[in-house]
Amino acid sequence: MRFTQMKVAKIEASDKPRWISDDEIRGLKLYVGKESKIWYYNYRGSDGKKAFRKLGSVDALTVAQAREMVKKLAGQVVQGENIRKEKPIEKLTLGDFLTNTYFPLRCNELKSAKETARKITSNFKKFFNRPIDELDGDTFDKWIKQRIESGAKAATANKIVAALKAALNWGVKTKRLATNPIEHVAKRKELDSEQKVRFLTVDERERLENALITRENRIREQNAEKNAVEFADYLYPAVLLSLNTGIRRNALFNLKWSDIDLPRRHI
Repeated sequence: MRFTQMKVAKIEASDKPRWISDDEIRGLKLYVGKESKIWYYNYRGSDGKKAFRKLGSVDALTVAQAREMVKKLAGQVVQGENIRKEKPIEKLTLGDFLTNTYFPLRCNELKSAKETARKITSNFKKFFNRPIDELDGDTFDKWIKQRIESGAKAATANKIVAALKAALNWGVKTKRLATNPIEHVAKRKELDSEQKVRFLTVDERERLENALITRENRIREQNAEKNAVEFADYLYPAVLLSLNTGIRRNALFNLKWSDIDLPRRHI
């Protein structure tokens, strides 16, 4: 068939796929399927084997355009060029990198591995199908802004982004990734989590100690057999030690007798 726009338009789709060749340009073929009509170039490569190169649908290319493409491609074949379309390289998605590489390899080295994986996954699951090289700082800047506006503290949002940033930095360091697209996402000021230092007044301290003594006496009355012990339980000495040394709670709870030098009155 010598293709014209009118003839091509009149060709009806068929349940049984068929090929129609152009009488004017050698190698130009029209594939007619059940739902589509697509232009192809049929040729022999430098290895002598038959091959097809898809050109586009009849909706995208006119008969004249399809013929011009075939002429150009035929010239390239004569020059020995490979006109086969290379398959696009599959881009690495955030989800693939995290679930198949970072979590199994790196997270095993972290004490908080499960929590790190949970935190990243629960917060950034919607980005898992995105190729890493298509992510950008603006996306995560907006994410932080939305989290803070929805009631999260800036410190919390910063920690979550820092966890993902560390994962991507590890990918760059181990040459699994070319770049970290969120490397320059800035931390938000953590004004909402600044610690407020406050000391007890003399009156407050006296009232606290009186309350502790009252509690001590009440427990002793309830447990007369323990009266020989200097303190009824841990609370009174723990509070006294904290008030007089400023020791932190975890350090206080983990003290051992070997940490105490009573003669020198030193911890």
